[in-house]
Amino acid sequence: AVGEGQMPCDAGGCVPGFGVGNTGKCWKCQPDNCKSCDWDPSRCSECDAGYGLDSHALCRRCKQPECICSDEGGCDRCIPGQGLTANGTCVQCPEGCSTCDFTSGSARCGSCDAGFARIGAACKRGPLH
Repeated sequence: AVGEGQMPCDAGGCVPGFGVGNTGKCWKCQPDNCKSCDWDPSRCSECDAGYGLDSHALCRRCKQPECICSDEGGCDRCIPGQGLTANGTCVQCPEGCSTCDFTSGSARCGSCDAGFARIGAACKRGPLH
């Protein structure tokens, strides 16, 4: 990845906080907490972790840093290793779960870490070979 004014790059090829301009060079994103702003430095296309993109292409703080949101103070889903609860917060997944959900009240693993197998709603360590 390249920074401002360096060699031309493709969309998504700039370091965080920069975007590709119409000349193919990277420019600094203007909105705060903006991770990428390809084609328009005043409009964010991807926000930093813990921030969500609003309808004006600005980044707004989510309910907590582990949230991914579309509205300020919201929490639509969680970063990997965290699961969404019924009250819209993120909590750590149980051991062995790479994705999980707590909206039904108890943890349900969606996918398991390497070396773990899904058994019912949980991930259990597989036998050693």
